[in-house]
Amino acid sequence: MIRSIPSRPCSTCSGPAATLSPWTASSGPPPTVRAFQQQKGLAVDGIVGPVTWPALIITVRQGSQGDAVRGVQEEFQFRNLSGDPGKGLQVDGIFGPETDAAVRGFQQALHQDIASVTVDGIVGPVTWQALVSGMLSF
Repeated sequence: MIRSIPSRPCSTCSGPAATLSPWTASSGPPPTVRAFQQQKGLAVDGIVGPVTWPALIITVRQGSQGDAVRGVQEEFQFRNLSGDPGKGLQVDGIFGPETDAAVRGFQQALHQDIASVTVDGIVGPVTWQALVSGMLSF
């Protein structure tokens, strides 16, 4: 169970978007887990578990745009071990063909260990959790 939402600084964002979690900065500052659960009518326990996590994330796919896409791209840039941000996935908030290819590659690698992972290019609850938890850091 997760008691807090992992986040990393967003190098291309400012203001409230400077630290992204799987919700958009346009919805205001990140709420506490308990406040979020209360707002969504969930059991209030302060834990991001199997009921809270799906309600928390924003599903993105090819054609999506915005802070949630930037969050996905930042996760891939975080895994860019070349040290050169120009060689990693461009962080532009647009879920285009390159982001789709990165997501599908990540999902394919996950699928090798977790057969139930679907390789579909959609960043939903399972892919978000794997991204923000640091699974398959390359």
